[in-house]
Amino acid sequence: MAGLSTDRGSLDLVMGQAILNLRVALDEVARINSMLQNDPRFSDAILTADPTTGGYGYTADEMTNIKPAFLALTKLRQIAHSSAIQAQVNDFFFFANNLTGVR
Repeated sequence: MAGLSTDRGSLDLVMGQAILNLRVALDEVARINSMLQNDPRFSDAILTADPTTGGYGYTADEMTNIKPAFLALTKLRQIAHSSAIQAQVNDFFFFANNLTGVR
């Protein structure tokens, strides 16, 4: 039969892959966040500097989303791994959605 198979083996594969994809994605988010927060090569001054001078050319508006997006998603990772708690409601994807254009 054409299309998605719905036997147990296929379901096991899909479920396992979804969990692994999420784990890898949250780990990558944490690595990027660490880079953005701690690596002097990615300071705000360099990220917003003109590319002809060695910068990346991000605008101030873009910067209001970039670092907060990765900070929020890193917090989501910490909560998922029981290394942080969240006392109030938070849309962890608010700033990330602004980066992707997807709401």
